[in-house]
Amino acid sequence: MKEFINNVGYLGNEQEDVFLELISNAKNMIIDMASKTEDCR
Repeated sequence: MKEFINNVGYLGNEQEDVFLELISNAKNMIIDMASKTEDCR
């Protein structure tokens, strides 16, 4: 993921941290949703 950001090149360090935080939050939400869906079966 960091390589992708470095290649894009327009994100500063501050924005990069926010961006990575958003991605990890989204990933956690998806994992939560997936596990809840599994519980419902």
